[in-house]
Amino acid sequence: MEMRNRTLRHLSGRSPKRGYDGDEEMPGDLAADPTFVRRLSFTASTDPQFDRELLAAAIVGGSQDATFFLDSSVWDLREGELWRSLASRPAGVFVIPNVRMELVDWIAAHPEFAGSQALMDDSSSLTDYAYPAAETDEASAFMYYVNLLQWRRRAASAIRLNLERDLGRPPSEAEVRDAVQRQLGDRGLVLVHKDGRPTPLDRWATDECLVYAAATHAVRTGQPTVVLTKDHDILEQFYKLWWFLDTHYRAMLMAEEYVRDPLRYPLRPVPDLPLVREAFEPRDGVLLDRGPSRMNDVLPTNFTFVAVECWLLGQGMTRLTFGAETEMSRLLDVKGHTGGLVSADLNGRNLHPWLAPLPIPMALRDSAAIVHDRVQELSDGKTRIGLFDIWHSINTHERFVRAVPAAGPVSSLWSPDATTPPWGRRRQRR
Repeated sequence: MEMRNRTLRHLSGRSPKRGYDGDEEMPGDLAADPTFVRRLSFTASTDPQFDRELLAAAIVGGSQDATFFLDSSVWDLREGELWRSLASRPAGVFVIPNVRMELVDWIAAHPEFAGSQALMDDSSSLTDYAYPAAETDEASAFMYYVNLLQWRRRAASAIRLNLERDLGRPPSEAEVRDAVQRQLGDRGLVLVHKDGRPTPLDRWATDECLVYAAATHAVRTGQPTVVLTKDHDILEQFYKLWWFLDTHYRAMLMAEEYVRDPLRYPLRPVPDLPLVREAFEPRDGVLLDRGPSRMNDVLPTNFTFVAVECWLLGQGMTRLTFGAETEMSRLLDVKGHTGGLVSADLNGRNLHPWLAPLPIPMALRDSAAIVHDRVQELSDGKTRIGLFDIWHSINTHERFVRAVPAAGPVSSLWSPDATTPPWGRRRQRR
């Protein structure tokens, strides 16, 4: 089946130049099971002719633990059946403040719609999601990830300035659009340029706040969580956020291993290269040889799995699921406490476990860097985003492997429960 969504096209690709690192075998029955999600991995599916009645029935009859975070795009007069099913749930349907603000005029124009009634009725299943209190560690982590994702939408401004410097004149919109697509690909282009026009920066950062709120809720509570939207940008930001959370989670665990045993990893100097100096300060830096294990050996043996999904509704339905774990909530604590680092024990340095797109020699490609970041300071005076993380936010060069059925006899590591809804809890083993 052709995957038309730009995020899923990336994950379905088979070009090493676009992130594909080959296949990894898993038991055949698991590979064939559409509800199975590997630990810290994505699964994706697209149904171009999905049955909206079945979707509504799944929402009504699904696990009462499951929670839904709603994008403003689902307030749509064509989605009456969806709203009847959401309203029938006793609880667990969340609305973030940004979405409520976006809907003020729409609700006033359509007060009789079921979604409008639900939003105005204090006794409905809809719950207002509360953001963390200002000047707390949780607020710092919130600011860090929301601003990091918003940098993706600022890419066109930086590229426009570079073009003006190179051309000696203001570039045309077509020149900016072509440069963004050339440097960042279709995924980067559509976030900043739609329907032939530049996309204005959302002053409320609704997309970014929505996916972060859902992620925080999932890892803090262990409840299966679904982001419900009709906006492709939400799916793209959902994917990018979980790529960051997964990468930073492993970085935090690696930093803890290094602090416990500084001799565990062979050490090397940080290469003196222009781009390296642009990203990191040239003091107290060191490279750790982390080996080719894709950072799996630092993951805890015992963990609690939680499925986090984004459902993109349109003429068809796209589902992107990440197999998260509640232990990732510690990362949010550390990010908030340190104002953006993965560890408080590296003397002000950060740990970056993956060094692309720096031009690191091949012999050092399996290295992590412990370095002082060059940073962008946020308005709270505490939270700082490293320039290297901003590069990762803007670029679309994430690497991935694809799970395929193993040849030979099938030996299941996990037995699916036929009564488990698509978002239900699963026991996941390494």
